[in-house]
Amino acid sequence: MKKPQVKRAELAHQSLVPGPEVYATDSLLVGLAFADTKIGVLTFDESVIESSAFTSMKAAELSFSDCIVEKCDFTGAELNSAQMNRVHIKGSRMQGTSLPEALITDTRIEVSKLNDANFRFSKLKGVSFERCEMEGVDFMGCTLEDVAFLNCNLKGAQFLKVKMNDVRLTTSEIEDIKIDKDSIAKVTVSSAQALYLSGVLGLTIED
Repeated sequence: MKKPQVKRAELAHQSLVPGPEVYATDSLLVGLAFADTKIGVLTFDESVIESSAFTSMKAAELSFSDCIVEKCDFTGAELNSAQMNRVHIKGSRMQGTSLPEALITDTRIEVSKLNDANFRFSKLKGVSFERCEMEGVDFMGCTLEDVAFLNCNLKGAQFLKVKMNDVRLTTSEIEDIKIDKDSIAKVTVSSAQALYLSGVLGLTIED
């Protein structure tokens, strides 16, 4: 996984207001007020975004590249066909965030709340979720390659019709997870998780 190529100390502090097209590069962005707005194109490149509100925002096109996103609120935001590359998201709220058909690569999401987030039909490659709350998150129809869920709460998460390659669940809570036999072929789980999933998939184990 490649880390964002951005250094906070070298960035110029910028302030932005919502509009049809919003673009920022090499910027330190603190306290943005984008809640309940509609934006055509939102692009952040080589920037740090902190303590900003994107609650219930609707963006037709969103792109984050080489960015650090910290203590931001995307609750209920609609971010269709979003693109994220080399992004580190930490301490943020993404409950009910809609990210269908997104392309997310080399991204780390840490200590964040993603309950009921929608990633349907997205492609994730080189992505790690670490110590995140992810109850009810929806990955239906996604392609997941080299994706790790580390110490996450995935209770009730949906992984139906998912193409998986090198996906790791071993340290996460998977109670009531929704998954099918085809999706689980290339998933690494703990022995306890394997026993639980055998029941979910209707397997009979005899010793």
